Amino acid sequence: GATGALRWLSERSFILWDAESQKWQPTPLGRAAAAAHLDPDRAVAVVADVRRARRCLILETDLHLLFLCVPPDPPAAADVEEALTSGDRNDAPVASRGTNERASSRVRGGGKPVVDDECWLNRSIFVKIYGRLTDHERFVAETVGITEAYYGRLVSGSSDRTKEHRASRRICHRFLKALALHDVVCERDVHETAEAFGMSPGLLAQTQEAAARHAGQVAAVCGPMGFGDVEALVTRLQDRIAAGAKEEILGLTSIPGIGSSRARALYTAGYRTPEAILAMSAKTLAAILQPGAKGGAGAGRGVAQMILRGARRLCAEQRSAAREASEAKLRELQRLAPIAKPALGELDEAAFGFADNEEIEPLSQEKDASASPETKRARAAEAFNPASARGAVAVRLPEHLERLEAFWRAAPSYAFVLRPGTRAVTSLGTGPNASPPVAIALAFASNPEATFYARVVVGPPRRDDEGDADADADDAGPGLGPVPGPAHRGFAWETVQSILAMPGARKSTVDLKPQLRAMGAADAVVGRLDRDGGWSVGRVAPPFLDVRVAGWLLRPESAELACGVGAGWARLMDGGGSGGASEALARAFAGEIDQEATRRASAWPGLGLTNAAGAVETSRA
Repeated sequence: GATGALRWLSERSFILWDAESQKWQPTPLGRAAAAAHLDPDRAVAVVADVRRARRCLILETDLHLLFLCVPPDPPAAADVEEALTSGDRNDAPVASRGTNERASSRVRGGGKPVVDDECWLNRSIFVKIYGRLTDHERFVAETVGITEAYYGRLVSGSSDRTKEHRASRRICHRFLKALALHDVVCERDVHETAEAFGMSPGLLAQTQEAAARHAGQVAAVCGPMGFGDVEALVTRLQDRIAAGAKEEILGLTSIPGIGSSRARALYTAGYRTPEAILAMSAKTLAAILQPGAKGGAGAGRGVAQMILRGARRLCAEQRSAAREASEAKLRELQRLAPIAKPALGELDEAAFGFADNEEIEPLSQEKDASASPETKRARAAEAFNPASARGAVAVRLPEHLERLEAFWRAAPSYAFVLRPGTRAVTSLGTGPNASPPVAIALAFASNPEATFYARVVVGPPRRDDEGDADADADDAGPGLGPVPGPAHRGFAWETVQSILAMPGARKSTVDLKPQLRAMGAADAVVGRLDRDGGWSVGRVAPPFLDVRVAGWLLRPESAELACGVGAGWARLMDGGGSGGASEALARAFAGEIDQEATRRASAWPGLGLTNAAGAVETSRA
């Protein structure tokens, strides 16, 4: 009765009792059996199949997956009788009760066990085909359970004597069907395939249909059981089995009236999607499908019209489905809460460094509204660590500048680039005009994951906020406009000058010459009232490396890195060439530098600077 059925399902893990709801609930195995519309024993057999395959699934060929898609033969009646007479139906071969009721009823009726005719294996065909298998195919055969010992019995013509022999026969029969299906999905001629495997085209079609149906059941079982990997593979293969086609023409076989042979003809002619078919004329389509038909293209005009109607319906259905999916996704997005725009101080510190405006609460895990501004600045200073910062870090808070200065002075190796401004200081003697630096980029060998950017303040600081708030930092010094105030903080030029003049630390930069001129211009600004003429350039203490010079020495054949007036590097810095100086270096040393990291580090972020072409190219390099 019902109680016995529930007990049977519970013992075999199809259902379990939920004490909280006081109801029987299905297990994943039970949901899998229901989803696949399989009786319990067949569902157990499919799950066991998939679990074995997942331990060693061979994807070098479709053969292993095709084996899973071929429905297994029912067990031998002799094995069913043995399990029944032993008194324990649990020992019966899986699927015996569901698929071999005829044989088991004959045994229970007192008759002799039926001959093992539930699995008819063409021995000679199997031996012939098995002997021609490739190494990959033979590996699949061994994986699914075909042994050399049983193959030897088939070669010698020995009959099956044990339960294991009968099970091996069924595996061989299933594998032979999988081989036939492999030829089908590879678009081999149906009549040639049927002849090679000793079956009629009708029987081959039945095998193909049964495999496509069983593949759907296997995929349905895989979902509830959590075998999503196999589910996706089998679902796609099911379409190929049903169409008897390779992957690339499945879109065409979905059009009514187009089978694998017609799809292949259209694909070869360049028409590879339903939309492409829809754009064809009936005459062109008929000519491709029946090139040798009597009466020319007109003989197949009716078939072509039918296919075009089918393509039109299919495209309309696909577009409608896509529209519905898009609208559903839009409705889902509209139900989400709006994303608030983060304040500057809440940006991801790992990507952008730390907040540098003291009017905005610094980065901190604590949000104590009662904390004083001094406390908040102290927390921000503690959070900033040049040794562990990441990404492009714009540094403007006084506490951060102090920490970076100390880190810079102690660094044994670093790289720097000074960015000249755009407003030149008039030469006090002979020599070209130049503009003081407005910013500096720093990178340290001890922390290659970060690049630090800071303004350079040239001239006496101004302590008020009057004047043009948008003035550039190069408007500095007597006669050059307002000096940056509290909103434009940075390193004092004297600090930068003193650190670069320190011997011992290994320094590297790119195109040092214009930077030396900018340094000289800064010296002229800070000492302009005490000078009576002449011109100076900056000083960088050795040892140091100029990447421009090194590039020219290492790649003397590169015309872009050549030194000359109006050519090579000078031309690049004047805006000529392709991509500028940074791209020239990237081309010259392709594969030896991280170009993406170089581009990210060249943005001069967070300082409010207006990019000047030459300065930007220098910074990028």
